[in-house]
Amino acid sequence: MKETTEHPPEGDGLIFAVVLDGEGGAVDLDWEGLRRWSPADGYLWAHLDYRAPGVSEWLSTGVGLDKASIGALCADATRPRARARDEGLLLNLRAINPLKRADPDEMVSLRVWMDGERAVSLRHRRLGVPLELRQELQEGRGPRGASSLLAELCGGVLDPVSDLVTGIDDEADGIEEQVLVAEGYELRAQIGDLRRRAIGLRRFLAPQRDALGHLDALPVHWLEDEDRLMLREYGDRVLRFVEELDAARDRAAVTQEELSARLSESMNRTMYVLSIVTAIFLPLGLLTGLLGINVGGMPGVESETAFETVCVLMLLMALVLWLLFRRKRLI
Repeated sequence: MKETTEHPPEGDGLIFAVVLDGEGGAVDLDWEGLRRWSPADGYLWAHLDYRAPGVSEWLSTGVGLDKASIGALCADATRPRARARDEGLLLNLRAINPLKRADPDEMVSLRVWMDGERAVSLRHRRLGVPLELRQELQEGRGPRGASSLLAELCGGVLDPVSDLVTGIDDEADGIEEQVLVAEGYELRAQIGDLRRRAIGLRRFLAPQRDALGHLDALPVHWLEDEDRLMLREYGDRVLRFVEELDAARDRAAVTQEELSARLSESMNRTMYVLSIVTAIFLPLGLLTGLLGINVGGMPGVESETAFETVCVLMLLMALVLWLLFRRKRLI
């Protein structure tokens, strides 16, 4: 990688830049300090907005990246990936969106280039993990070098994901408990939302599992053995996340099928009762309609007890029909 003293991009592209002191602390740099930095000053970490004007040019002239690497770091849409280039590492990850109004599965892209001398992380939408690490550096308890910086970035990305996956799994448990007592139509909406979030989150975590799973095997000398083991553990964690999301999605699908069966059974039971009522009252309705045609010759017109007689006959007819249905085990 070539050395250069080209000016970094001007404007809002620089979010922060620090030089690690190797003891858990760091010294902040501005644009001018970033321009004057050299590897002898310590390990550099610059955090930038990849959509800001001049950032891609600085990655080429100031960092020495090729066009393919710059394209991977500054593309509008990316998938999690990890690849080594000489002693450098290009890593794209997805982190939970910290905005309260955002959907939890609407993940934010974090792009990282690292080698043994410097690290450049890029994002466009707000992301809390780099800012939290910078705060730790200001307090003297942050990463001490490239290897620990990479491990803590990956760990910081995964911690909120763990909470979200656990929440989805707990929500699936709650829905399964409610399916026998809650209103069906309300639960159907909850199940649909749960499945949507699980599918959206898995869409990014599946390739992230592959990316983190390869980190510990990358041939870069600056990655320490202890951090390699930590990165391997992170890869296993993402694998468990994907498995838990698959299980939650499948459980939600089974619960939805059970709920649909319950709703269908309830509707069939209602229709059955209505059919029985109709079968009993249809002959009675025919009889009353026949007696109400108001033509000459109707029996009982002159009798004072005709109405009571007809009512008793209708009750007897209804009782006979009910007994007939019971005998045939229709009710």
